Amino acid sequence: MKNINLAALRAIRKSHNLTLKELAAQMQVSPSAIGMYERGQRTPDIIYLSRLAALLETPITSFVDEGVASGKCGFTTLRSLPRLITRF
Repeated sequence: MKNINLAALRAIRKSHNLTLKELAAQMQVSPSAIGMYERGQRTPDIIYLSRLAALLETPITSFVDEGVASGKCGFTTLRSLPRLITRF
C-alpha cells in the first residue's frame, strides 16, 4: 500500500508504554512483524492498520504520509476511509 508511513509507530507505541512483544500479542502478530512495520520493511493492509490505530487510540492518518492526509496529493480514497473501515 503506497503512502503508508509507520515512522511514528515506535513513538506512539512507546507513549502507551508498550513493548514490541506486548503490542504484537494484542495485535496477534509476531514481535518481528511489528518491528518490521516500525522500520518500514513491511507495509500492513488497511484492516491491520485500522486495528492498530484503534488499539493505540490514534487517528489512522497518523500512519499516512502528510500529503495524503492533507489531501494535497489528489487522492480521494482517504475521504472514503471511515466508510470502508466501518464495513469490516
